[in-house]
Amino acid sequence: MKRLVCALSIALVAAAPAAWSQTPAAASEDLEATTVDELVVRATVPGPAWWRVSDGDTTVWVLGVPDALPKGTKWDQTTLKRRLKGAHTVIYPPVFRAGANPLAIPKLYQQYREASRSGVSLQASLPPALAARYLAAVAKAGKKPKDYDNLRVWFAGLSLSGDYRKRMRLDYEEPMRSIGKAVKAARLKPVPAMTEDMKLARLLETLKSVSDATGRECLDAVVDEIEGGDGVVRRAAAAWAAGDVPAALGSPRSTEACWGVVPGAARLKRESWNAQADAIDRALKKPGHAVAILGLRGLVAREGVLQRLKARGYEVRAPQ
Repeated sequence: MKRLVCALSIALVAAAPAAWSQTPAAASEDLEATTVDELVVRATVPGPAWWRVSDGDTTVWVLGVPDALPKGTKWDQTTLKRRLKGAHTVIYPPVFRAGANPLAIPKLYQQYREASRSGVSLQASLPPALAARYLAAVAKAGKKPKDYDNLRVWFAGLSLSGDYRKRMRLDYEEPMRSIGKAVKAARLKPVPAMTEDMKLARLLETLKSVSDATGRECLDAVVDEIEGGDGVVRRAAAAWAAGDVPAALGSPRSTEACWGVVPGAARLKRESWNAQADAIDRALKKPGHAVAILGLRGLVAREGVLQRLKARGYEVRAPQ
């Protein structure tokens, strides 16, 4: 049961933008699907792309990062180390903490079973075309249908995604682990753009409300990713390392599709973007320069962090 709490906490921290609302959503809204063309360019300096936000006397250098990298991905940290030197502030992505009272674990386990388990066979509940693709994807992930057959569609989709990404050795600690070492070497202390404490019980109650029909959007996106093969992820990672933002944005987005159908997701993503813009806003009030390390797609989305800063009157320059 302790493993259950840990697993849910990891999934929540990796994918959820804040404490989930139980307010039903009319439909999923993919806020990161549309990006701003003038911000999505190829960098000319070595390494990943940087954006520049400035006012009269302060500059904040913003590095957009992916959620994970394939193990062994190399990237040039020269620009990162140079910009950390003398920085007065280092802003990190939002931190989301999920926890539970140990005495509540039995109740949480029962709540998880009620939210995730289905009384019918998953394979039998799927439309024939999706069922055939699903079986092929399960085999490609090195798993068996019985590993997911007692799960509701949404939970099966997220579990299959995790198993496939684990098989292709996707490292969720990178690139932030390497960035953290560089920040420590510069004797700087990073500050998260926001910190949010969440309740697992509330999350489970919200996930229970996701219908199987809606959950198929998640499973379909996961199957699409697996059908595409791990070459898509590796090419996107190499593009990120080379500063090729358009190609880096080609990374599969099945996890976003799964969490995107959860009620309240769009509203909470907007709140997260606003908090990140607020953190940069605060850094701009202090003369000198600062560094921000934030999620790549959220930076360049149509309603994302950089567009919010432009709306506040700051100058935002693309990598080129």
